[in-house]
Amino acid sequence: MERRMSAVLDAIGCRDGTRVAQKRQRRLNRGQEYQRRYRADQKQHNSQRLREIAWLEMEVARLQGRTESLRAVLPGHLRTFEPQVRTMAEYFRLFARGYEVNDDRQQGFLAATMREDMFFMNEVGADKLVGQWKAYASIFASFNMDIRSINVVASSPDVVVHAHATMYLRISRRTIETLFRHLLHGECLTQHLIGQVLELPVQMCFVFDTDIKVFRYDTHANIVLGLSKLFGTFENAVEALDHFHMRENAEIPQVNDPY
Repeated sequence: MERRMSAVLDAIGCRDGTRVAQKRQRRLNRGQEYQRRYRADQKQHNSQRLREIAWLEMEVARLQGRTESLRAVLPGHLRTFEPQVRTMAEYFRLFARGYEVNDDRQQGFLAATMREDMFFMNEVGADKLVGQWKAYASIFASFNMDIRSINVVASSPDVVVHAHATMYLRISRRTIETLFRHLLHGECLTQHLIGQVLELPVQMCFVFDTDIKVFRYDTHANIVLGLSKLFGTFENAVEALDHFHMRENAEIPQVNDPY
């Protein structure tokens, strides 16, 4: 009787061990399948990014070639300057919600449309532009830009495009620590400002060379109007402006820069 009971228990234990092994194998198979799908999705995503960058480069090249053809056959007063306007429209579309470090489309666009020796905020080089985009991304809780107009205002000797926009900058504690340092002693006002949106009207001027690349980019922000909306009155805006750490060209100075 004891031998039969022992045999039964051994059989049950064997079946239980088999079930455990089978469950473990199924989990292992599911994990391997998930990893295969993840790698396949990543490969497809990366391939899509590369295709988008390649398309963007070809589109810019096509627009440049088209402009050269138009320039050869059309007098100045008949040119539409569509490539320059479209280039700026694409710039504003890609950066409408700010800068994304891992967005290859943004990086590819800047490389394709901005000259390496571009003059921006009193410095030479596109690195200054990228640095400012990164500063806005790190200081504000969110960024949105609404384009009001894009117009060609000059065509000789260089094509000049003006754009009017409004930046919607959601304030965080980092914003106050960077731009409103004088308010840090008042915690009530600080808490009131956190989450508020600074609406900042901005005028931008882009100057293109003959290859339809931007070699000068100027900006001007209506800081007084933006602060007036934020603080409620012109007087409060003027008082805040005395300590506001943003330049009239919308530049956010680096920590070691003299304001």
